[in-house]
Amino acid sequence: MTAAAGQDRLSWQKRLTWSTLPPGARLAGLVISLYAGDPPGQGAWLSVADLGRLTGLSHPTVRRYLRMLTEAGWLHTDRGAMFLDWPGELQFAGEGGHLDPGGPDVTRPAPAPAAAP
Repeated sequence: MTAAAGQDRLSWQKRLTWSTLPPGARLAGLVISLYAGDPPGQGAWLSVADLGRLTGLSHPTVRRYLRMLTEAGWLHTDRGAMFLDWPGELQFAGEGGHLDPGGPDVTRPAPAPAAAP
């Protein structure tokens, strides 16, 4: 399966760098993305120990950041592999496709619209 236009791995990496996740979580996500295919695509089979060696982070810190990335919708795991995901609706600044760093928190899915009265 190929990624939709604007939803390739490089776009994912750029969007992650604009997220409000802690720098270490963004680093872990970027390292995972180096080994994964375009979302939704081939998974990355990296252990916590692998990510610790590649990022310089401790194992408990890697686990915490993996949990953050998963809970925020940036990653999911299946049968031991990590896959890149697109979290919610991301805020863009116009035609150039650049993220608006002043926009809403791009690490969380957008809330559902309120029901009309």
